[in-house]
Amino acid sequence: MTWNFEMGGLEHTLLTGIEVGSQDNRRYRLTAANQTVSIHNPVGSGWSFNTYDRDKKTDIRYSSAYIQDQIKINEQHQFVLGFRKDHYETDFNNVKDSAKFNIKDNMLSSRIGYIFKPNESISYYVSYSNAYQPRNGDQLDGISNDNVNQDPEKFVNYEVGTKIQFHEIADPDDVTKKIIVDGQRSRGIELTLNGNLTDRYSVLAGYNYVNAEITKDQGVGSSAISKGTDLGNVASHSFSIWNKYEFNSTWSAAIGMIGRGEMYAATPTSSTSVTIPGWTRMDAAAYARIDEKTRVQFNIENLLDKTYYSSAHNEDNIMVGMPLNAKVTWIRDF
Repeated sequence: MTWNFEMGGLEHTLLTGIEVGSQDNRRYRLTAANQTVSIHNPVGSGWSFNTYDRDKKTDIRYSSAYIQDQIKINEQHQFVLGFRKDHYETDFNNVKDSAKFNIKDNMLSSRIGYIFKPNESISYYVSYSNAYQPRNGDQLDGISNDNVNQDPEKFVNYEVGTKIQFHEIADPDDVTKKIIVDGQRSRGIELTLNGNLTDRYSVLAGYNYVNAEITKDQGVGSSAISKGTDLGNVASHSFSIWNKYEFNSTWSAAIGMIGRGEMYAATPTSSTSVTIPGWTRMDAAAYARIDEKTRVQFNIENLLDKTYYSSAHNEDNIMVGMPLNAKVTWIRDF
C-alpha cells in the first residue's frame, strides 16, 4: 500500500506491504547406468531405470513485511529509506537417507539512498542496500548436521549513477539493483527510452549490457574457475520494447517484445560449461479503466507460443519458459 502525505514540512511517499507464502516439493528419482555407444552404429541396448537414488521432501513457509519512505525535502533533494524483515522456515526430509532438518532464517534487509536533481532533466543518485538469500533448491541437498545452522548468503550493493531525461517522462521511484559479492563483479549500462510519439501512442524501450565475471581464481582441479570467467545465469545483452495505444479514455492495448542473449547455465569450470541460447518473446495486453479508481488488464505472455529456456539452477537443471499463457488483473486504488 502507498500513502502520500506531508509531515514536518516534508513530502513523504510511504510504501508498506506484507508477503506470505508456502511451497511444498517432492523429488523422487530413478536413474540408469551409463552406456557406451559406437558412433558408427549408434543404437543403445536399452536403459533400465532401476537405481533408487533420490527421495526428498521440502516444505518452505515464509513471511515478509517491508516499509519504505521516500522523503522529498525540496525539488532538488530526496532521500529513500527502507527496511524489509523476512522469516523463512524450511523442513527438509531426505527420505532415502532418513535425515530430517528444520532450518529457520530471520533476515533484516535495509536500503538508503539520496537523489539530487539540479533540474527537471538530470538526477544524480547514490545508494546502499543489502539483501539475503536463504538456501533453496539444490543447495538443500548438501545439508548436514555440520552446516544446518549456516547463515543465509548476504549481498551488499553500492551504487552511484546519473539519469538524464530528454523529455518529460515519469520520475523514477527506485534505483536499479546489482549484486556485488566477494570474488565476483558486475558492471554494465542500462538505457531506457520512454515517450509519447502522439497523444495516444507511447513507446517504452530498454537495453541492458552487463559484464559479470569472476575477479579471482577459485577452486581446484575439475572445479577450478579462472579469473575473468563469465558468471552463470547472466546474459550480456537484453532488451525490451513495449508499444501502447489508447483508443479512448476507457480502452487501450499494447504489444511488445522482450529478449535476451545467450548465457551460461552455471559459471563454467575447467571441465564443464553449458550454454543456454538467447531468445525473443512477444507479449500483448489490453486495458480497461472502469472508473477513476478501478482498472482491469488482460495480459498475454509468449503470444507466439515459442519454446525457450528462461533460467537454470545448474548445468542439468534448466528451466523452460512458460508457453502461451494469459492472466486477468483487477486493480483498485484506495
